[in-house]
Amino acid sequence: MNEKLFSPDIRLFMVSLGKRGLRNFALESVTIPSSIFERRKPFTVQARIGNYTGSDAQDRVVSVFLNGTRVSERSIDVPKHTSVTVEFSVAADSAGYVDGFVELEHDDVEYDNKRYFALRIPEQTRVLVVGTAENTQLVKLALATGAGTNSGLSAEEVLPERLNSVGIKRSDVIVLGTTQGLTMAQVSELSAFVKSGGGMILFPSSKVDPASFNAQFATGMGSPRLEGIDRPAGTAGSASFVEFERADLSHPVFEGMFESSKDGGIGQSSPASSDMKLESPRIRASARFALTPQANVIITMTNGWAFLAEQGVGSGKLLLFAVPPTGEWSDFPTRGLFVPLLHRSALYLARQQSRAIDALPGSEVILRSSSAPSGPWEIRTPQDLSVPVTPSVQLFQQLFRFEGTGEPGIYSLATRGSTVQKFVINLDARESQTLKASSQQVKSLLERIGIQDAAVRSVDTPENLKQGVLESRFGVELWKYFITLALLIAVIELLVARTWKREVAPAAHHD
Repeated sequence: MNEKLFSPDIRLFMVSLGKRGLRNFALESVTIPSSIFERRKPFTVQARIGNYTGSDAQDRVVSVFLNGTRVSERSIDVPKHTSVTVEFSVAADSAGYVDGFVELEHDDVEYDNKRYFALRIPEQTRVLVVGTAENTQLVKLALATGAGTNSGLSAEEVLPERLNSVGIKRSDVIVLGTTQGLTMAQVSELSAFVKSGGGMILFPSSKVDPASFNAQFATGMGSPRLEGIDRPAGTAGSASFVEFERADLSHPVFEGMFESSKDGGIGQSSPASSDMKLESPRIRASARFALTPQANVIITMTNGWAFLAEQGVGSGKLLLFAVPPTGEWSDFPTRGLFVPLLHRSALYLARQQSRAIDALPGSEVILRSSSAPSGPWEIRTPQDLSVPVTPSVQLFQQLFRFEGTGEPGIYSLATRGSTVQKFVINLDARESQTLKASSQQVKSLLERIGIQDAAVRSVDTPENLKQGVLESRFGVELWKYFITLALLIAVIELLVARTWKREVAPAAHHD
């Protein structure tokens, strides 16, 4: 769409600033795929490097730094005018915030050779289990197996009627063994927890009523509705249960759960192993949730419904199981998969809050914190400057808005010397495009903003810019051209006169 940004009498001067092309390689992006971050456990850093020169490049050095220390380095080849992705496997030695960046070796343009990232490895993952002893006993035992490990997993149990905002606020992950007995106020607080970035695991109660669930929980929570309970009917010669059909073993909840196998058994999670079979429980009844198209089905049953699915709710995530954590609908709680799957699910949801926001310079960054409002609050910039900030208090969290993001690097939200969150500012990858635009591209751009060809003038060198501007305003001085023309005519006249004399002299001698 054309935009008339300039008046018709505007004049534009295009100045050529150099003959030699810049030799520029740029870090276009740095991403950390979904992963469960644990101390001393490797995670993947992906970097995309672009070659903006007119020739292929060999052995370009790329390095990864964690907390100021180089932890990995690789040499890569990048064909001209293309981008390649390189992966690094790195690990942090300690829990807490990890400041990192990826860096390229020097070239003609330095500003795009470094790209930042930040993440947090929690020292402790706090899980709140909501339900009665009847439906949470096995959940508590499963989560207790993670206590004392590097994950720092700790579980606390509360009855539905005693659930309050204090318990919700100090939790990283909430496990609902039942939705029965929750008030609308409690559902509203749970909804705010998830939508602000929290994680929740939902098990249906064996006595769940779809109509009550949808009216009291799904509506207030913004979660998928419960369509019904599937109970396969047994017939002569057929089993009255369903099993797993397929599992996406590349999902992070399976990361590191299984050892690789050469005999066709369960393999380590990877895209290639997504069709491998898990040891399936026998499922006599299962809940059917109306998942949205954005949901990620992790385990599918032979009846076509999801046994485990991931659904986004606001900024947080909800993991939905199709059976309760009891033996009434299935033998899932007694299978070997139950403990590691529940444990890894809790860690996965907690780690979703561990990656820092990545924004562009000059943009407004919105931070949400459930920390107690102690204050005073400040933003620490990459130059180690302190900028005071004041939050706006909402129902379940504090909201911070910050616009002073002009400098690329890592920023920190802190109070009383303690870091609460971090976010990073990186340059727009389009700023690395150092190749000159073609004449057609320039013409199309100028037409789009309302500048016609007649209003554009090209200047070969910056030294001629002043002269070009003056000529466009006052016109071209013609006296130099007339003097040149007069000299040219005089020269021609002299040549003609000399030729005429040579022709006249022989004629006179003949007479």
